Amino acid sequence: MLEKDSFQWTNITNVAFIQLKEVMTKAPVLAIPNFKEPFLLETDASGSGIGVVLSQGKHPIACFSKKLTPRMQKQSTYVREFYAITKALAKFRHYLLGNKFVIKTDQKSLKEILEQNLHTLEQQQCLPKFLGYDFTIQYKPGKENIPADGLSRSLMVAWSQPNCQWIANVAALTEQDPELLPIVQQCMTHKSSRTDYALKNGVLFWKHRMLIPNNYDLVTQILEELHCSKIGGHAGCTKTTTRICS
Repeated sequence: MLEKDSFQWTNITNVAFIQLKEVMTKAPVLAIPNFKEPFLLETDASGSGIGVVLSQGKHPIACFSKKLTPRMQKQSTYVREFYAITKALAKFRHYLLGNKFVIKTDQKSLKEILEQNLHTLEQQQCLPKFLGYDFTIQYKPGKENIPADGLSRSLMVAWSQPNCQWIANVAALTEQDPELLPIVQQCMTHKSSRTDYALKNGVLFWKHRMLIPNNYDLVTQILEELHCSKIGGHAGCTKTTTRICS
């Protein structure tokens, strides 16, 4: 339509224009921050990762998720939730410093964090990172903290369909793959000399990593889920490759 002498305003283009306006003014499209208004920072920590959403007026401005290290995964819920807040402050420092904001967490004991005595090493190391910020902490039950909760678990639930269906699809395609089928047959008859391979529910593993059949649709689905989707967040080649290989 933007080419010379090709602009035509019809019913079809009018409907498309209205739909475009609706999409651009509603979530999940990120909003531009208004530094005259207070910010809302929602944080959550699961057993494997943390999730953070920065918003204004119920509209998201920015978000991120981060996988926890094995050491941090073994820490208590309090420590993991405390860690999520400190990471959120560091990540969105350029938005929050000098502005009032509210932190919402589903860890009730963190409401009084600024008045608590510093008993643990984590508190002593992290609490100075709160200095300079103007904020209040509010308790938000986990069942209501949906956005941040979903991001904190994104590395655990990364498929758009039930896991059992996806695994069954991988198993069926593995039997059709000419390169993987001989290895599957060897594993089934226990005649394989390569002990690195294992067969579980029809899915072939190598050194505890799932082998993906050479199928275009399956590979495309994995790339879209771990890169192009809301979970993937277009994280880049390195992070996407790490997620796929882990």
